[in-house]
Amino acid sequence: MDESGEVYATAIRRLDEVFPEVARQVRDEVERGRAVRASKLAASDIAEREGRMKDANAGKIGVEDVAVVPYTDDEQLRILVEALTSLASTMASARRSLVGLVGDGRDSVVEFAGPGVDDMTMIDVATEARSVGAAQLIVIGQLTPVLAELESDA
Repeated sequence: MDESGEVYATAIRRLDEVFPEVARQVRDEVERGRAVRASKLAASDIAEREGRMKDANAGKIGVEDVAVVPYTDDEQLRILVEALTSLASTMASARRSLVGLVGDGRDSVVEFAGPGVDDMTMIDVATEARSVGAAQLIVIGQLTPVLAELESDA
């Protein structure tokens, strides 16, 4: 996907606004890179790494050694898209599970209050579950074509 680097940058900034912890986890994964066997590295990468190892008096790279390489723009976008679809699925599943817990004939409204706090927050779990379920379908519907395009470019 030609513009995957730009799409990733825009999407991760937006994710940082609404779910900063998820954005941090995606950034951490992207920054770690991926591990590949030395035998899969490009010749130029092997030469560069062997040069650094020689400078450090560390010997040569073996065929079974593992190196960490940066993700491509497409791979970064794939990680982000998979995180978003997983987040949507997890949110929907959590709400459905909560509905199952309170759905035994009792009211589906759950009240939350902190210690020493007079204000309570009330959530109608059944309504929330339907809303999040609809959002999950939208997220998956929007992101599935992106994943398919990334897969076809790979």
